[in-house]
Amino acid sequence: MTIFVRTVILFTIFNTSVACNLPPEVAVVATSYGTVMQLRDATVAAGFVCHPWIQTNSQKFAAESGICSDEHVLSTYASPDQLDNGIMISKLANGLLERHNIESSPSLVGPNWIIRSNDAVKMQAALGGTILR
Repeated sequence: MTIFVRTVILFTIFNTSVACNLPPEVAVVATSYGTVMQLRDATVAAGFVCHPWIQTNSQKFAAESGICSDEHVLSTYASPDQLDNGIMISKLANGLLERHNIESSPSLVGPNWIIRSNDAVKMQAALGGTILR
């Protein structure tokens, strides 16, 4: 099963909303990154501020993670199962926040990474991926 098909199935199961402002013929295909630093570099190359950068490795199930500018949480995952677990944790956290009337940040999900940021929709245009709310 391809990652694309697996992602579509996963998002259908979890009833998430997918936001895509680009027609399929010009949509950016998300890339896998070997390290969270490579993901951070791609984020910076896309024009987003990432200073200061603090690699925390504190995100549950992530191989590596870090915080950019106190605004973006970046994480990379070593396996599809760990990515799925990271998505589940993100959805649970969003649900808890919403129950207490606290706005949550959307996440941008790629083949082996998640970026949690209020800029997720803008980042999607440059990095590809799927929006998770």
